[in-house]
Order: sequence, then C-alpha cells, then structure tokens
Amino acid sequence: MMNFRKRKLSRAKKSWIKRAVMALVACVAALSAVSVFNSATVSFGAPGRDQMTPAKARAIGARWRKNKSDALARRYADALAAAGLDDRLVREIDEGGLFAGDDGARFAYRSEAMLRLRRFEDARRAADRQDDNPLASFIRARTVYALTPDEDAVAEDLRRALRGPDALAAKAWLLRARVALDANDMETAISASRRAREAGADENLVNAIETERLVRAGDLAAAATAISNSAGEKGPNRARARLAAMIDLRRGDGQGAARRLSSIGADDGSAALLLALAKWRTGDVAQAEALVARELALAPKNWMALDLAGAIARDVKRKDDAEKFLARLEKVRPALAMLRRLRLEQDPDAAFAALMSLSEGTKSEGAGAALLGEGAELPDELMEGRAHERALVALAAALAAGETEGFNPNDANIGGGNDPVALTLGGAGFEAMGEWAKADEMYVRASVVAPDFFRPVLRAAKLARRRGADRRAITLLDRFSTAHPDHDGARLELAQAYAGDENYSLAAKTFALAEPSLVFKTLDTAQAYAQAAAYAGRGEREAMISSAKSGARDMKILGAALFIAGENEAAAAAFRKSLIADPRDADAADRYTEAMAAIGRRAEARSLLDAIEAIGETNAPAKGGDEDGAAAPVEESGSPETDFARNKVKNHQ
Repeated sequence: MMNFRKRKLSRAKKSWIKRAVMALVACVAALSAVSVFNSATVSFGAPGRDQMTPAKARAIGARWRKNKSDALARRYADALAAAGLDDRLVREIDEGGLFAGDDGARFAYRSEAMLRLRRFEDARRAADRQDDNPLASFIRARTVYALTPDEDAVAEDLRRALRGPDALAAKAWLLRARVALDANDMETAISASRRAREAGADENLVNAIETERLVRAGDLAAAATAISNSAGEKGPNRARARLAAMIDLRRGDGQGAARRLSSIGADDGSAALLLALAKWRTGDVAQAEALVARELALAPKNWMALDLAGAIARDVKRKDDAEKFLARLEKVRPALAMLRRLRLEQDPDAAFAALMSLSEGTKSEGAGAALLGEGAELPDELMEGRAHERALVALAAALAAGETEGFNPNDANIGGGNDPVALTLGGAGFEAMGEWAKADEMYVRASVVAPDFFRPVLRAAKLARRRGADRRAITLLDRFSTAHPDHDGARLELAQAYAGDENYSLAAKTFALAEPSLVFKTLDTAQAYAQAAAYAGRGEREAMISSAKSGARDMKILGAALFIAGENEAAAAAFRKSLIADPRDADAADRYTEAMAAIGRRAEARSLLDAIEAIGETNAPAKGGDEDGAAAPVEESGSPETDFARNKVKNHQ
C-alpha cells in the first residue's frame, strides 16, 4: 500500500510539473517570445504588448468571471500579461481565484509576473517553497541571477532546469546562453544556443544570441547586417534596439545608444545599465546615476551596477561615494574591486597591503565587458584590467589561499619589470614556492625601482632572518631607516632585528625612537622592547617603563611590559584592570595570577578570580555578555545577589 501511494504521489508530482511547464510555455507564447537579452532580470516575456490593451484584457476578465473555465483563465492571464498589467495579474491569482484549482499554472504565471515586476525576492521565495523540480529551479536561477549576476550562483539550479522537459529545457538553454554571454564565454554561448534550438526554442531568439555574440566579439559590421536582416521578423523589437545600442556604445556613440534605449524603455536591468552608461557618456550624469541607483535599490548586490556607480562617482570626483561603492563591490566581486583600487592607490605600500588581503582573484572582469563584451571603447574609470593587473590579482589570491602551484610569479611583472608592487608580489610568490634566491632578487629590484617602498625591504629582511642572515636583515633595515628617519614601521623592524641578533642595547635604543603608541600597540612588539630593555640595562629599562605608561592603551599589554621589567606590583594592577574589562580573558587571568604570585599575593588573586566567576555564573547567559558572546565588564550594575562579589571585585587591591 505504501509503495502504491509513493508511486501515485510521484505521478501526481510529475503531472504538476508538466502542467506548470505547459503553463509557462503558454504564458511565454502569449507574449510572443522569450527575451534573452536582459542580463539582469532575464525576464521571459514582454514584447507584443501593443497587441493587447488594458480594456481588452478587462473585457476578457469579465467573461472569465461569468464562466470560470480553464481556457478562459489562461486567456485572461495571457491578456493581462500582454497588456502590461502584471500587478493586476498577481492580484487576480492571489485574491481573485485565478487558477485556484491549478497549482502549476498559478505558480508559473505568478512567477513570470513577479519577474516582470522585478519583485525578485518574492519570486525566489515562491520558488523555494516548491518541491525540488526543474521549473522551480528555473525560476530560482532567474531570480538569483537578477539579484547577483554571477554564473556560479545559478549553476546548480540551471543544471536542474536543463534536465526538465524540452519545453522548459529550451528556455533554460537560452538562459544558459545569456549567462555565458555576460561572462564573454563565447564557446559556451554558442553551444547553449545550439542546444536551445535543438530543444525547440524560437529561431529568432537563437539568432539574436548569435548576433550578440558578433557584437561582443567586435564584428560590428556583421552584427549590424544581422540586425538589419531581422528587421522584418515578427519578434523582439526591443532586443534588436538593444543590440543596435550595444554597437553604438562599442563605437563610442553614447547619443545614438541613449536614443535607441530610451525609445524602448529601460524597464529591465541590462537595458537600464546600458542606458546609464550611454547617459554618462553624453554627460547626463544625473540621469545615469538615477538609473544605476534604481537598479541597486532592486538588487543591492548587482556587481555590474556597483562597478558602474563607482566609475561614475570617480569621474565626477565624489571620492566618498566612490569609496562606498568600492567597499560594497569588494564584498561581491573582490578581484574586480582590487583592480579598481590598484588604479586609485598611489602609495605602493598601501597597494601591496591591499593585494595581500585579497581572498578571491578569479573574477576581475568589469561591468563594461559584461554589458558590451571585451575590447569595447570605455571611459577610463570603467576600463578593463590589463594583463599584468589581472595576473597581479590572481597571484595575490593564490598566495592568500596557499595555492601557488601552477603560477609563474614572473607573470605578475609583464611589461618591462618596472612596477615595484608587481616585483614585490612576484618575490612573495617565489618565497612561497621556496625559491628564496629568486624572491630576494625580486625584492632588491623593487627597492631599486622605488626606494621609498618599504614592503620589499621588509620582506627581504624577514627572508634573511629566516635564512639565519641576521646581519643582512639589519643592514637592509638600517639603510632604509637612515633614509627615512620618520618611518616608525622600519624603525620597529630594525629594533626587532637587533634583538634577534642579541644586540639588546641598540634594540632598546631603536625602540625608544619610535612613537610609543605604535610600540605598545601589539603584545609581541611591546614584549620585544621590554625584553631588550631588561637586558640592556637600567637606563633603557626605565625609558621603556616610561614609554609603556604613556603609550599603552591596552592594560594587558602594559602589564606584560611592566612584568618583564620587574615592576610586578604595577603589572598586577594593570592585569587586574584588564580582567575587569574582559572577565573571560583567560590569558589576562593567568598573567594576573603570575604577577600576584611574584609579590606573594597568590591567594588574593584567587579570591578575585573566584569573585569574577561568581558574577559570571549569576549573570549568564542573558546578563553576562553581549550578542557576540563577549563578557560584560564586571563593573556594571547587577542583581542584589551578586553585590557582595561585585564589591569585592571593585575594591580588590
């Protein structure tokens, strides 16, 4: 009996999917064609609306209300969609009983309407509520791609959709071609368009994909001929206008592109961004920004819109806005954001530090290439990364991931060997591969090209110390510090190199020349100075204590420095303050206990720790910490039950 029910359920599920797919096909057919030209929304439908008016649609609706047959329901839904009344279509489905007895048709028509209305999150939630089936995957792929136009984000859903019935597979192959075009993956686009044709896709749509491929490849004459030859075809006039506008933009004709795109309306993501680019090129910055802002309001993670918005902001010298867009772009397209940042950054140390913070470097193509194809004529602020820039980003990401196999660090230095950042990154690549001599050579070359650039000196010095050549490290750092007496970073590294060479007097004296707040910013540097001063003698020790008291902002760091210097009571007091500020810091607790033991007060230390533990047990979990799990300072007020313990903590000396 159970097996029979499972088979029956499976047949019912398959029947639902079939009805939904047929509803989708009917919906698309009623709208004349499937639009494959919208890289943001990939909305299937919308041309042919001039064949249906709102009045005609309402008349069909009146007939459906009198005789609620399935045929009239579909005709009414098709009419509403063709007339552009998608809001009304959604209301009729949600509130008017349209397709009340047909779950498949209700899902298909409602999802299409949501996509045309650009209510992407609503469409995705509806797809997520469906069982795992090809149609739901197809809808979800389109919504995800509208929100985040990224091939990887839709790959799995597209694979499921492609396994659906031919009617659905044809649409899915068209979407696959669309995604490939945006990535300028022409081989995949050609293959997907061929599969779409084999599955029964509209020939005009397949031809349009092939025409766009010509545009993106730069074969503009052939593309223009194809557009002209298709002018008499029944089908997507909007698509032809969009392709012609792409040709205009590739030729640098913003006026012509803006005129074509304005005539068809920018009611989808791709057309809106193309129109924004065209408006920007004609000098209409306000309209360009408004168009991009609208797209970002609908899809805040649309990297194409973020890249374009940042480029416009940079062009009009609004640095704060440009930085905000760049920060948002870093979250969704870090490699592209890094390319943009490298062109802005004049300080090689800052540029190198940014590169070394990169975690992903494979997707560095910009909005211009995604919208128009590679090699298009673009404003400087939107230009694609050059070969050596892309190699830089890719190598930096590989270094961050520890995956340098297959990389040639010399690739980051294409173009003559005079880019100090590229030379230094190449050195880091060789260093990661264990080729230390080559790494050192690259660092030296970078220093010669840019004598004020500290990173190659620092890396060469650290590499020398790893190889046991402490004197070479000292020579490199001393030479740089002498030439740059205000460079505290170099001074701190030189001091640590002296300490590593057991020249504690010079180490302490060099630490003393640096800004105290920098020396005592980290525990490691503070302890290195304290250790060197302790070995160097009384004068250096007292200078260190004075510097620590003026420069340390973290009580645990201050306590650590004072304890090494033998100031045990002062160290214990500093550790106590650190503990009260963060009762969960086990390291501070251990250091406090050790300092108190050194002055014969271990029992008092244990008493304080017990009191802190008592407060924590009473307040946990709601009162004892914040949302991130950090402990609240014990100085805060609490319940009456903990007054005794709390007062003990406050008054503990």
